[in-house]
Amino acid sequence: MRWSTSTTPRRSRPGSTARTGRHRRIASSHPRSGAHVDVPEIDVVEAAERIAAGTPVVDVREPEEYREGHVPGATLIPLGSIAVRSDEVPSDGQVLIVCRSGARSLRAAEHLRGLGVDAINVAGGTMAWIGAGERVTVGDEPGA
Repeated sequence: MRWSTSTTPRRSRPGSTARTGRHRRIASSHPRSGAHVDVPEIDVVEAAERIAAGTPVVDVREPEEYREGHVPGATLIPLGSIAVRSDEVPSDGQVLIVCRSGARSLRAAEHLRGLGVDAINVAGGTMAWIGAGERVTVGDEPGA
């Protein structure tokens, strides 16, 4: 699914979505500060293109889920550890955040964006990734 080509950002109220560029923005409140946080969200087609171009990926599922199959090259940092391990998330550019369906990764992206990281949620998560026919890596290693 492709979004409109408009690049004009839109302000949204918490819990709503706005489309900008080839992704949507999900507005929410940062869990600790209550500040408004816009979280960009892209589909798996766009995610695959960005990964091929070198954008890093963080998988926030549990280790067992990760071992069963993950986006190649994804670094595992479970959602429950994201606050204490946020220094392990690349902060020198965009980073894609993925989970099983997109819910946990949205929460992680909210947290990371509150810290200044350019985190982008992958809509539909690993289920959508597999559903789109993209390959996964099985086991503990991030893969290539």
